[in-house]
Amino acid sequence: MVFDPTLPKTYGNFLRIKTRDLSAQELRPYSLWLKESVEEDIARFENVEDILTEKWNLLIDYTSFIDKKGLKITEGEFEVVKELIQQLQIIAAEAAVKLSTLTGLQTGQRDTNITPTVLESLQTDVNLREKLCGQYQENRTGLREEFMEYKKDRREELEQREREREEFALDDDTRSTKRLKP
Repeated sequence: MVFDPTLPKTYGNFLRIKTRDLSAQELRPYSLWLKESVEEDIARFENVEDILTEKWNLLIDYTSFIDKKGLKITEGEFEVVKELIQQLQIIAAEAAVKLSTLTGLQTGQRDTNITPTVLESLQTDVNLREKLCGQYQENRTGLREEFMEYKKDRREELEQREREREEFALDDDTRSTKRLKP
């Protein structure tokens, strides 16, 4: 595929471009396009990370509920957080592949118009994002394990409360019928 700088900076478009087929004139705009694409991936990562932070805070609140509704909500929130973490991992992996290609062009002595300092800065950013993905996954796994223990410990308590509510409701029904009889 011949490089077209007006292409959207998607991962699919990135995969279709063969750098060995690029002329010197196409290489510079391609390397800038690639650099911008990595920067956009980092920005996307930060946006998803903000959403993850909001959901994480909600999840922490939900894990403190001990009624059945709270447990069900928490299960759903764990799935949302899991999907967000997976999305972060995909974004970080795509940015790493693009950056690797850009670095390969630079080390291949091809003139890319990207300074080594810029490449190092992008590499630091991408490495940080990959590390954050691992930390988010560990935190989610740890919280999930704690929640499952909590849920197991509280299951009997929840069942006992449910039985008490049912008994109390039955007692109210029998009291009200007794009052109606003359």
